[in-house]
Amino acid sequence: MSQSDVDKIRKDGIQLHNDHMICFSTRVKETCTVALNRVGNFCPILGPLNSGRQNKHINYYKDHHPETWTQIENLDLFPIKEYDEIVEYIKEGHGNQQVPYFKDNTAIEKFDKFCDKNEEKLIKGFMKFLKDRVH
Repeated sequence: MSQSDVDKIRKDGIQLHNDHMICFSTRVKETCTVALNRVGNFCPILGPLNSGRQNKHINYYKDHHPETWTQIENLDLFPIKEYDEIVEYIKEGHGNQQVPYFKDNTAIEKFDKFCDKNEEKLIKGFMKFLKDRVH
């Protein structure tokens, strides 16, 4: 984090966003429903960084914000290596914009399993926090 970022946080405070690790704009190729707003698909992140990523690949943080990338890896919420097994980017529209899609129904099943695992970690972590605070 740069000194200007630190100064801005000191002045304005911290604004956190819930980043959808699998982008909220991710589309499905087949007719099915996917709950992208699952708690297991959220990762707290500084608001301006999340706004910069938009619907780009999760590697956006690795390429443009290595400190944030390290924090994401340390949270151990997102199996980054599985991102490419779940999402693919397809060029669409007049400007050939990269649009995220679930690869197939198997990818949707992987997404649901990763959300289940993250939700279990979050619940256990929260319960441990409460237990440690009581004692």
